Amino acid sequence: MWWTFCCKRIGLVVEIDGDSHYDAPGMAHDARRAAFLSQAGYRVLRFSNDDVLHNADGVFDRMRRVLGEPGTPT
Repeated sequence: MWWTFCCKRIGLVVEIDGDSHYDAPGMAHDARRAAFLSQAGYRVLRFSNDDVLHNADGVFDRMRRVLGEPGTPT
């Protein structure tokens, strides 16, 4: 299972992936999906469920590096 969040205004997709995304078929599917989204003009950030649950600060730091500090123009 996964969760996908999209912000069309800035062209960003954030995916939170479960365990099925880390075997060969899941990784191949994700690569095709990311290529499709990239061709449509989106950036894809992918995090594991474990990262979100146990390393939220790291997830937020990565998002901050991509998006910039809150309140700054995009």
